[in-house]
Amino acid sequence: MKSKHFIFLTLSILSTTFIFGQGPDRGALQGEQLMALKTGIITQALSLSPEQAQSFWPIYNQFNEQIKESRRELGEILKEAKPKDIDEWNDEKVEATLKLLAEHKQNEQRLINQMQEALREVISPKQLLKLHMSEERFKRRMIQRLKKRGRGQRSERPDRPER
Repeated sequence: MKSKHFIFLTLSILSTTFIFGQGPDRGALQGEQLMALKTGIITQALSLSPEQAQSFWPIYNQFNEQIKESRRELGEILKEAKPKDIDEWNDEKVEATLKLLAEHKQNEQRLINQMQEALREVISPKQLLKLHMSEERFKRRMIQRLKKRGRGQRSERPDRPER
């Protein structure tokens, strides 16, 4: 019971810091703030026992970091592939890039599957499903924030027409 109070208190402090401690760009979230928000959403959704939390977070963080690294690498590949430049690529370069994209997507899915298997030893299948759902909820919140921020910036800039 004390651990639930501790988690609640920690999340309250983090959310207060998050709300009032923002810098000049009030709509932007920093990496640590994003992780705190994501951690809070997952913690609340899964209702982890202290024993589960002790085993869950190291596994989750390890695989999550590997997945993020794979996505960063994929982003670097995609930066290179600008639509107007692709028209000038030869077929070999196009095929090699497509193969590389497929390999990264397969690697990401492999990591997700490995994480699921490792987490099945720590949390229940229902909690695993809740994990996926909470990650999706987090993604939707971030997309909504970005959309709101984008609308706010357009309305403040007279040189950009509103949509």
